[in-house]
Amino acid sequence: MLQIGGMYGVPPLMDRYGLGLPMSPTMGLRPGFFPEDKSQKKADGTRDNDWSCPKCGNVNFSFRTVCNMRKCNTPKPGPQGAKSGKNSYMPEGSWKCDKCNNINYPFRTKCNRQNCGADKPSETKKSPPEPAEENDQRLSSYSAFLVVVLTLVVLVVFILIKLHHVSARLFLLEFELVLVSISSIILFALQEPYSMGG
Repeated sequence: MLQIGGMYGVPPLMDRYGLGLPMSPTMGLRPGFFPEDKSQKKADGTRDNDWSCPKCGNVNFSFRTVCNMRKCNTPKPGPQGAKSGKNSYMPEGSWKCDKCNNINYPFRTKCNRQNCGADKPSETKKSPPEPAEENDQRLSSYSAFLVVVLTLVVLVVFILIKLHHVSARLFLLEFELVLVSISSIILFALQEPYSMGG
């Protein structure tokens, strides 16, 4: 039998940028939802894997392959300098400035480097995300949508019970039918996300 408790009074989760991410408490966070930062923060605010530029002394985040100081761009010293940022701590969707090569957070529309301020490159210049990332984002979107729809359905059904004095047995039958319908729609959408064109 389906229990409805546990859905009320739970504040929405926040994603890594402080934006609301509505999720059911039973869903929890998937492994790998947030990138793991295994390095420890030091007293001066840097992390173990951050590196100092041998030319200008600027301290750079570990994911940078060249110095971030304006007009320096000295490559990261050592064998890690040539390594791509696949294992680095860089938020998904980050973008590289065409003017100064600074790596910017996904939510920025202009480059954050001092004295640059170039606009974010258009979407057509960006390479398409990896399929696994697309699937994770799509699954998160559909999961959030499902939680919102189910919450609304529960509220509407409870209001109908109060207004029309519907029996509990009829309520459970109607509620289970609605859940099956919504689940079927979402499963179909997950299997054929782009079948409608576009």
